[in-house]
Amino acid sequence: MQRGHLLISLLLLFFTQICFSEFVRYNLWPDFAPGETTKYPGTYEHGQRTFVRNVTQPQFFMYKSEQNRKNEPSPAVIVLPGGGYEFLTFDAEGTEVAAWLSKHGFITFVLNYRVPRKMDGAYQDMQRMISYLRTNAATFNINPNKIGVIGFSAGGHLAVRMAVSDGKRTYEPIDGVDKQSFLPNFALPIYPAFLLDDKKKPTSIVQPRIGSAPMFIEQSLDDPFLCAVDYAKALKEAKLDYELVIYEKGGHGYGLHGEYPVSQWPERALKWLSRFL
Repeated sequence: MQRGHLLISLLLLFFTQICFSEFVRYNLWPDFAPGETTKYPGTYEHGQRTFVRNVTQPQFFMYKSEQNRKNEPSPAVIVLPGGGYEFLTFDAEGTEVAAWLSKHGFITFVLNYRVPRKMDGAYQDMQRMISYLRTNAATFNINPNKIGVIGFSAGGHLAVRMAVSDGKRTYEPIDGVDKQSFLPNFALPIYPAFLLDDKKKPTSIVQPRIGSAPMFIEQSLDDPFLCAVDYAKALKEAKLDYELVIYEKGGHGYGLHGEYPVSQWPERALKWLSRFL
């Protein structure tokens, strides 16, 4: 049994190293993140899934693919893992999604935003992230006018918050990067959470706003965090650009690996994303 456990541990370590070899890692902030007094990139827990906890030094990971070497700049997508703002589901809702989208014309990045219980810190991290990509668009070979975000669960909440943002930065600018807009050009909240208050109305930080980015929203009716249907009603009332995809069954937290019918959402998302290619 001990040898078996050792073999499993070595295999997990091997596949983790392969995963990291496909990405280039960057620190998001040049020094401490706003309000932080430590620089800790997080603890990685490897099992059937890889979780990241206790992040005070946000990092992002660029997926290395043929897309990065094309002559023409490509659209970019930032992937936001879920985890209830307590931890990050780094692989199933992060690196796997980045690898998938990179095969379909996008240059992709995974952002490890601050956790736990740092909802506003995560929002600051995303502001910095999009501004950073726009500032360095030539370096990453991306189109600065086609930067989107896809998020899962809590990451979906953060994606919506970015999509409806008024564009006012919530930290003091620290360098030239922060002169660039941080508003995304499109957003895909996948089984988002925390969008509604007790009256099933959008909370104050995700109120639909004129000029909000187009959104593709997916969720299943048996999701314990179901909020997409009522949130879409608010988007409709605001006459915003969105597509809502609802499945009868699927639960929550399935990433790219849901059973039928939610297994169809990636194909639906790619069809919607084709407008940005």
